[in-house]
Amino acid sequence: MQAPSKPKEGITFDNLDGRRFYKPFTFYGQSKLATAVFAKELSRRLAGRGIAVNSLHPSATRGTNPNGNLGLPFRLILSMHNCS
Repeated sequence: MQAPSKPKEGITFDNLDGRRFYKPFTFYGQSKLATAVFAKELSRRLAGRGIAVNSLHPSATRGTNPNGNLGLPFRLILSMHNCS
């Protein structure tokens, strides 16, 4: 699975609960962006201690197949959104 690119609007902090709008792939992208930003800041803070911090998408590692157990309908939806 290829992760959706970061949302063009970045993280919409004024809509974290989804009350204004909710788009699953947008919110997924925002959560992945937030994880990467957190890891970058944590890495900066811990650099002096020699501690490495990494953030990666599960499908970027060999031997993982995050979509392997998804049903056909969901795999079709992912393929229509160019995420698979």
